[in-house]
Amino acid sequence: LVHLQYLNAEGNAFTGSLPTSLGDLDTLHTLDLGENQLSGSIPMEIGRAGGLQNLLLDHNILSGAIPDSIGSLVQLMNLDLGQNGLTGAIPSAIGNLTNLSSLQLSENSLSGDIPPELWDLTSLQWLNLYKNDLTGSIPAAVGNLTALQALSLGYNDLSGAIPAEIRYLTNLEILYLNYNTFSGGIPDAIGNLVNLRDL
Repeated sequence: LVHLQYLNAEGNAFTGSLPTSLGDLDTLHTLDLGENQLSGSIPMEIGRAGGLQNLLLDHNILSGAIPDSIGSLVQLMNLDLGQNGLTGAIPSAIGNLTNLSSLQLSENSLSGDIPPELWDLTSLQWLNLYKNDLTGSIPAAVGNLTALQALSLGYNDLSGAIPAEIRYLTNLEILYLNYNTFSGGIPDAIGNLVNLRDL
């Protein structure tokens, strides 16, 4: 399969673990195994599939940590690991993925602070960390993500004030901050978000 570029097996009933040999498919640009019953961890060898632009493993029963090697997939534009059983921290290596436009890690059991490197991914249009166990606060650096159209941080344990720098997210259409422990006032800066349609 040395010339394979697109592998879509979404929406089947595949079981078992992800084969480490996926890392050998260096011509692959799209791997979609979403909506199956795959289990086990994401193999670190996935980081060798350097041509990947779309990695979709959502809606499975994957567990364990997101491997740091995912930060080697520097061509990634779409990473969806949502609705699994992933644990541990979001790896700071995700900050290497400067072409990323969509990052979906919702409905896992990820914990710890959101890594500061994530707020430097200025190509992001969709950031979904909904329904995890994330802690810490939203930093002023959120204002770097001026291309964002959707920011979903609901159902975590985030705290502190909502930073005024949120005013810079003028392309934002969706903002979910529900069911956290934010404090302080609702910033006037939210009035700058003229494209917001869902809050």
